[in-house]
Amino acid sequence: MRGYNHVTLVGQVVGLVKNELTIDQNQKSTFSIRVSKGWKKDQDNDADIFEIITFGKLADICYEYLQEGRRLLVDGKLTNMHDVLTNEIRMVIVADEVTILSSPLKSDKE
Repeated sequence: MRGYNHVTLVGQVVGLVKNELTIDQNQKSTFSIRVSKGWKKDQDNDADIFEIITFGKLADICYEYLQEGRRLLVDGKLTNMHDVLTNEIRMVIVADEVTILSSPLKSDKE
């Protein structure tokens, strides 16, 4: 039987979006999203944090438009990534699509 690897998450961006070039000069963006475990407002404190990686044009778009607190829908695949610096393997989500669900947050300057 053939396997199926698909993840759909709805959550909020946590922290900054990091952007870099891969060895083959492809854009890569990495960010985290917080996904609430509860479906009621009073259960919102219990959440999981997932690391998301995007490549190419999607990475450029994520780097330009995502900011902390912005609500997203992420479609992608679970994969294991080897971190050569720490020699650890960690599970991440490689996004095929990212849909922004909320408006930009107002900055302190406005």
